[in-house]
Amino acid sequence: MLLGLILNAAIGAVCIILGILLWKKSKISLIHSYHYTKVKKEHVKTYTTRIGFAMILPGSGCLITAAVNYLTDSAYGYIAFFLFFFIAAIIFVLTQKKYNSGIF
Repeated sequence: MLLGLILNAAIGAVCIILGILLWKKSKISLIHSYHYTKVKKEHVKTYTTRIGFAMILPGSGCLITAAVNYLTDSAYGYIAFFLFFFIAAIIFVLTQKKYNSGIF
């Protein structure tokens, strides 16, 4: 149980840190190059903001999952993770379609 808490919190923290670097610092190089090859220079800031926010969502879901599962001794926290992950996936797909002319 403690290992699950540590792993979920660590994965969540990494996702949040990467999301913040994408969102606030526009570090597009953190993303694999084929995901942004068709993104125009004038759209890089908007693209990284949306992708960064979408990266923060599953990270937040992991942290919430860790806290809820640890405090309640149940698996109800995974509901938050899957909800946040689903919303993030929609944001990823819509952003990729809009700024990169396709999902890949």
